[in-house]
Amino acid sequence: MSDLNAPIEVRLGGAWTKNKFVYTLWVDGHGIIRHSLDNGRGGSSQSVSNLSLKEIVPKKAVPGWQAEAVAAAGSGLYDVEEVR
Repeated sequence: MSDLNAPIEVRLGGAWTKNKFVYTLWVDGHGIIRHSLDNGRGGSSQSVSNLSLKEIVPKKAVPGWQAEAVAAAGSGLYDVEEVR
């Protein structure tokens, strides 16, 4: 993605689990990446620590941050099923 401000939505899950998560990342007015994690069905927010990520999610919007965020999201317990 070439637009630094383009938000992304990463849908996480896996064949081995019924748990599904929607991890949404966007850039605020100061170039900081903000995020939320939920079950995609209107449930309460979840802690990103529930994903047990092995890679660090980027904090600052620089070229390539979206790809880094997707890679980080897929480095934990759940598989990346879709990116929007």
